[in-house]
Formats: sequence, C-alpha cells, structure tokens
Amino acid sequence: MRRRTVRRDRTGWMVLTVWITVVVAPTVVAAAFGHASIGVVMSFVIVLAWLGLVVRAVLRARNWRAIASRGAGPPLPPGAGVREPRRPKPNPVGGAAALPWPDTAPR
Repeated sequence: MRRRTVRRDRTGWMVLTVWITVVVAPTVVAAAFGHASIGVVMSFVIVLAWLGLVVRAVLRARNWRAIASRGAGPPLPPGAGVREPRRPKPNPVGGAAALPWPDTAPR
C-alpha cells in the first residue's frame, strides 16, 4: 500500500495572496489616477509573463528529467575522443604569386 504525501505547509495561501496583490494593485492604482484600462492591461501583461515563465520552467524540468533518466549510456568505443588529423593545405596555384619581384619600383 502506497502512502500519499501530505503537505502541511501554507505556501499555497501565501502565493495566492501575493498574486491577488500583484494583479489587483496595478488596476487599483491606475483606477485611482483615472486610467483603469491601463491597469487592467498591466495586470494582464503580468499574468502572461508569469505564465510564460512557468511554462518555460516546466518544459525545462521535463527535459532535465528525461536527460537525467537516461544515465551515462553505453561506454564509448576506444579512441572515440581522438580527432582525425587535418588535411594538408593545397599547394598555391601559379600566377601573380609565383612571379618574381621586379627590380625597379613602378612609376
């Protein structure tokens, strides 16, 4: 029989109180100055930013769990960390680079 985890903390109420304050405060302050619609827009932007951060954190946590559950994987074959040597540079082609230097400076 599995036991269920019982949470006895009250962080949920504190978070709810903070969120109500953060969302309601811009609306109330903007309404006090006669711009209630701006306060609603500000609250909406705050909520969207928070949702974006939460979604990003959840996706990152899921990805981390998937990577962590794979473990180290199978061992690498011998010499897997050794790079191949570079190819030699091609020989310069003939042309202006192959001409000898003139004896006199151009006029």
